[in-house]
Order: sequence, then structure tokens, then C-alpha cells
Amino acid sequence: RGGAATWTPLTDGERSASVAALAFDEHEPRRVMVGYGATSSFARCHGHLGGLSKSEDDGASWTPIDNGGLFVGDDFRAGIVWRGTRVVVAPMPLNHVFASDDDGATWSIAKREFTALHLIGGGADGVLYAAGFDAVTDGGGVYASPDDGASWRRVSDAKLNRVFALGVARVSNAKLAVGGGASLFVVVAVDGRVSNVAHCGDAPRCTAWKHLDLPGTRERSGAVVGLNPGGQASLHLSAAALGEHVFVCGDRQDGPFPNSIGARDYSGRCFRGDATRAGTGLPLDDPEWYPSPQWQHLTNKPIAAIPDGGTASASSPHADSRAMVMLASGVLVEADDGGVYARTEPLTNGGDWVSLNSGGLAVTEAHDVAFDCGTNTPISGNQDTGTTFEEPAGGGVWNSLSTADGGDVMVDYESGRAQGVSYRYSSFQLLGNWQRTTFDSQGKLVATKSLDASAIADRQFVQPTLLEANDPTKLLVLGANTTYEFADRGETLVAATPIKLAD
Repeated sequence: RGGAATWTPLTDGERSASVAALAFDEHEPRRVMVGYGATSSFARCHGHLGGLSKSEDDGASWTPIDNGGLFVGDDFRAGIVWRGTRVVVAPMPLNHVFASDDDGATWSIAKREFTALHLIGGGADGVLYAAGFDAVTDGGGVYASPDDGASWRRVSDAKLNRVFALGVARVSNAKLAVGGGASLFVVVAVDGRVSNVAHCGDAPRCTAWKHLDLPGTRERSGAVVGLNPGGQASLHLSAAALGEHVFVCGDRQDGPFPNSIGARDYSGRCFRGDATRAGTGLPLDDPEWYPSPQWQHLTNKPIAAIPDGGTASASSPHADSRAMVMLASGVLVEADDGGVYARTEPLTNGGDWVSLNSGGLAVTEAHDVAFDCGTNTPISGNQDTGTTFEEPAGGGVWNSLSTADGGDVMVDYESGRAQGVSYRYSSFQLLGNWQRTTFDSQGKLVATKSLDASAIADRQFVQPTLLEANDPTKLLVLGANTTYEFADRGETLVAATPIKLAD
């Protein structure tokens, strides 16, 4: 609040932590509403999908809204617009736009058989925008409503409409961003990667669209890489706008590292676009491609080919973007799988990315835990934020042992007790960076040993591992089809047994 990185938990005691959308009442910001959804990168795991919850008192108390049970099990990631007593939502897989005129007590269908990818307010009272698929009339595109969702009109042009005609199976995502006044941007992803960025300068009429080039960089390998090198735009895509500038973030940087803009790991990948500039008209796969004057990278370092890109201190946010907003102060705030970050001076390369994750924010998605009895230290394997451990024990501060998608974690205290050490095992996805770290009784790291996983041909994304109860110097690794037994604290493979399923 107040621009400071101080956070207060508001929904820890509520029905679910699987919040996929959040909106303030545009007329009274003390009122906030959340919608639940299945948007985790960890195999879409989620808590109870109970529809919506609203608070009238800055989040101190919450009231569930489930439309008589109809909203239970639905995904509200497309968004929520709340204006006074009027609420508009577009849950999936109900695939209608619903509206309420009494703060969610009762609902009616405002647009039938419409699968929304994104629903936003249009900056002015009454104006809404939605991007998605219309099964009743014209197939899909970008739609505008002048009357809080009571009526809708498709405003996208033929080029955008052809993209949406590919259907929900191929159009992975779409994000809308209002730049103020009559400025509207749409970013569309097909098959996991951004395929179109377009700008309308006379919204909500949108009589003409300008199609921008796609953002990208040429890497040291010679390949041109766009916004989503990981192909994860179905979840990891965000957009915000300021006037005729658009800001977009995707999934991650591409290697080998350091890459062309100075990124040294799989950090966030973001660009700034300018709809007033002329483009090159070259697609990313054109052999003659060169950086478009319409785009500058918003992270890491300026480079000769894009001198206005980069940051003051080679900074970047975490990977895997989820949402982005432009504050009235001109600061860009971005949320991703690693938390919340602010980009100062986003219109130039004189600003930097600053973490807002201190001050009580707890966003880690832990899927595996272990406890080191020798140091009273909890350890966790986390989706997208690696392996972390609390240091000092009980201090509430967690340090990173490794990054990426954390795997199963284990601790062997018994076999090292006489020597006053503990052995901790960790990895990231597909048993990458599989290692054994040795800590003394004071919690000091004294040794790191890389373990060889090359014999495990059927590795899983999160690899199940466990210690043998009677002899914790022996490890079991459960592949997709085979159980592997290691001795010598993971250094020697002694058996590989195919898994036989009962009839």
C-alpha cells in the first residue's frame, strides 16, 4: 500500500489460495473481489474453485459468491470488472459473460456462448473490452461494450479475426491493455508464442488497427528469439499500456548465457513497444530480420542493435509473467511466478527492476518439504523458485539453494550424526542439477557434490526420490517405468528394476 513494499495476508484463512483474478470496485477502492482459477504451472494444481469472493473492508472479511453453486468449479482467470453495484465476469468452462447489478447477489447472462481469454474495463465508465471466441455469431476477436456489458460489438479487423478463427485449440492467450483515452492494444498468442500485437487509436470504435512488428532479439547462435522462447504464452503473458506505448512480458530469457542482451539466467523477458513508430514489416523467421524500431527490450543491458533498450543496472524481474499494470506515478508493476516487481522509468533505459517481495509477501508454491533435524532447518522444493531453506532456523527468511523448478528434497541426518553433519538432496526439473550438499551443525555449507543422473532414462519433471528408512545412505529414484537404487549417498547406481503394474 502507498507504494511501499509492505504486505499483509488477506486470504490465508479463506476457502482457497488459487486466486486467478483480482479487481477493485472502480468507484470505491476499499471494495475488492477475487476469482478463483486453475493457473498453476505445477500441472494446473489448484485449491477449491469456489467462484468469487468479495470484501467490503479492504480485505478484512470476505463473502463467497457462487451464483447458487453455478460458479463452483469454474475458472475466472479472464478477469473481473466491478463498478458500483455492477459486476461483470466471464468464467470458464461456463463460457458466458455474466453480469450482476447487486454486487453479485444475482446474475444474468450478458453474452451467451462466449469464451473469454481476457476481460477488462475500458478506462471510462460503461466501456468494457473482451478478447475471445463467440460461438453464436462471428467466431471471435476483440469486442467492445459501451454499456457495462449489456451489449457487445466486435471491433477487431479482418487480420485479427483470422487469427481468432484458428480457435481455442490454437489461440493460446490474448491480453488487452488500455493506454488511456482512446488507446487500446491487443496481444495474441498462437501455439504458445505471441503472434500478433495490434493497436487501435480510436477506441472503443476501433475503425482502424495498426499491426506492430513482433518483439525479438538475435541471439549469439544467429537465431531470432521472440517474447516466449519457452512456448508458454498460454499462462505466461502480460501487457500494460501508457498512451501509445505498450509493455509486454513473456516466459523467460533464452540461452546460451550470457545471451545477446546480457541475461545470465532464465530471468524475465519483457519489451516496450511504440505504436507511433514505423516498423520493418519483417516476421521473426525472415532471414533478413533486424530489430524493429517499434520495440526495445525492457531488461538487462542496452546493445548496439537496440541502444534504447535495457536498464540502468542490467536488472530484470523473475521469469514467467502473469500480470502487469501501469501506476498513475508512471511506474510499471509486474507479477510473475517469482513475486512482484516494479520497473522505474519504463519509457527509457534509465530505470531498473526492483523487487517488491520483501515486507511480508509470501508467494512460494511449495510442493515438497523436508526437515534437517541437525540444524532445525525446513527445506522446500518449489514450483519455479527452486529449492529454498530457512536461515537462520525460525527467522522467517528463506535462502535459495538452487533456482528453476525445484524437485523433491530429502535430508539424511542419521548417517552423519556422529560427524555432526547433515546431507541434503535437491534438484530441479527432470532431475537437473541433482546434488548432495553437506551442512554442519551450525547450518554452514561445507561441501557440495554433483550426482550423476545420466543412467536414469525415464526421468520425470518432478522426480520422486526417497531415502531408505533402514539405511539412509541408499537412495531410491522412481522413474516413469523403472525404480533405481543408489548407494554411497547417491554416487553409485546398484540396481535398476522395471516397474510391473498389476493386471
